[in-house]
Amino acid sequence: QELQSDILNVYKSGEHLMYMINDLLDLSRAEIGALNLYFEAIQPAPFLKEVFNGVHQSEPANPHVRWEMEVPDDLPAIRADIVRLRQVLTNLLVNARKFTSRGVIRLGAEVEPPYLHLWVEDTGTGIPLELQEKIFEPFGSVNRKRRPEGIGLGLSITRHLVALHDGLLTLESQPGVGSTFHVYLPLPGVSRPVVRQENSSAKSILLVVSSREQIPSGILRLCQRRGLSARQIRGLSDLSAMLAEGAPQAIAWDLHGSCWRDWQIIQQLSKQQDWTALPVILFDGGEEETSDQGGQITNILFKPVSGNTILEWVSQMAPGEEDQQPILIVDDDESARKYYQKLLERRYPGRRILLASNGRVALEILENEAPAFILLDLMMPEVDGFTVLDEVRRNPRTQNIPVLVCSGKLLTFEDIGRINGLKAGLVTKGILDDEELMRIFEQEVECEPAVPSHTSEVVRRALAFIHQNFHHPISRKEIAEAVCVSENYLSQIFRNEMHMTPWDYLSRLRIVKAKEMLSHSNESITEVAIRVGFNDSAYFTRVFTKIVGMSPRVFRQSTRKMVSP
Repeated sequence: QELQSDILNVYKSGEHLMYMINDLLDLSRAEIGALNLYFEAIQPAPFLKEVFNGVHQSEPANPHVRWEMEVPDDLPAIRADIVRLRQVLTNLLVNARKFTSRGVIRLGAEVEPPYLHLWVEDTGTGIPLELQEKIFEPFGSVNRKRRPEGIGLGLSITRHLVALHDGLLTLESQPGVGSTFHVYLPLPGVSRPVVRQENSSAKSILLVVSSREQIPSGILRLCQRRGLSARQIRGLSDLSAMLAEGAPQAIAWDLHGSCWRDWQIIQQLSKQQDWTALPVILFDGGEEETSDQGGQITNILFKPVSGNTILEWVSQMAPGEEDQQPILIVDDDESARKYYQKLLERRYPGRRILLASNGRVALEILENEAPAFILLDLMMPEVDGFTVLDEVRRNPRTQNIPVLVCSGKLLTFEDIGRINGLKAGLVTKGILDDEELMRIFEQEVECEPAVPSHTSEVVRRALAFIHQNFHHPISRKEIAEAVCVSENYLSQIFRNEMHMTPWDYLSRLRIVKAKEMLSHSNESITEVAIRVGFNDSAYFTRVFTKIVGMSPRVFRQSTRKMVSP
């Protein structure tokens, strides 16, 4: 029995150490913008009940503490990373348990447009005002007199995770009374993310899109709780009258028995500038709605979603519609445009491919088209790719279109600063072969969830460092130190996003630049090798032959023959 007790203690210590290591890793990734979340649309009510029961049942029984829930069944669907949201709620509930010896621990939820409001309330020791911000700092603690049960990372990570959901985390606390942590998660917008307006001119109206004779009781209860008046529309004719009255506070879409007429209404709303960021509440009353149960949230299984707008969500319920959207290629090099066009037509026969010879032409096309995917060069006359990307992300109609920047420009840290925050993939011309490039195109066009939809800031900074230093003898360690991460972590995320290691990328970039010099200069092969970062010309020849399929000498001879009269 003593041996079993010792083994159990070792197991618990190991488990505790694993949690601390995971917390440290999560915090370091969050602080450098490298903590990727994978969003999906979820039904909050069953999820919240599952998390609450899991934490409650795993905690030691305390007869002096009651565990209560105030979670309505008719909560609307939200967009969240289910693993990370579980981590947020678990951290808050476990934290409440640590500081509550008697009284109550309560998990609550309520719709408060433009948010779904969650809260964890306790009657614990409370937190003095001067410490209420400090507890969100790494390694922060309220009570230094008691032995800590962790290392003070839980609330710091929780704040980061809520922020990555575009949400808010606030605290109300009073010593001797207790604490309440409030989590506000944004509801989906119509065609762009919702924006909170403290002094909104919107009327106290909830616009209800429903084909039923009666507004579902769940929606009516919501109106009663929030002091809203429900205004139902069943078709475009009703919508016209509503538009003339001005924007409401939110839109409730009754999905039970909904049809494409309802979808047309939503599409019309997306074209109204003042309506695009209105929160949308999804309801499904079911076949037999009772006064006790009210409207239930629809039980639709969404694939992972990259944006928090209702247009993106509903497009997933209409597979095949995106196949009709064209693909836009923006590059001032005609041979590059033809090359990309050939690759895409081979993979997507019959798909419309739009071609733009510069940024100005691209922006003109985007006034009338909404492509499924944009392939964008950076260095172009008249209007460059930086400007195009900025305009695409600024426009609510185009801001969620996947963009892949494919440029031969050697990026600087200033260039990276211009791209950061604009959500675009990034590849270098000449680095990938046809098959590798086609895989990247497929992930962008088909929105594969396994790969992040944009290159992370850490990888971009690594690319900039390589671009500015490829002609020097640099190591993987120097690249990692330049972007302030470990070598192993850099290799992991670089491979995930660029489909090769940093060293493979460096070698390929050097060979791309060597090919340019061999084609356009008379420098010797040894001089070319040194100028692109190789100290050994024999090693350079081996790497060049492996990547290009011929030696540097044969390559130079072949290019000279091609340009000779």
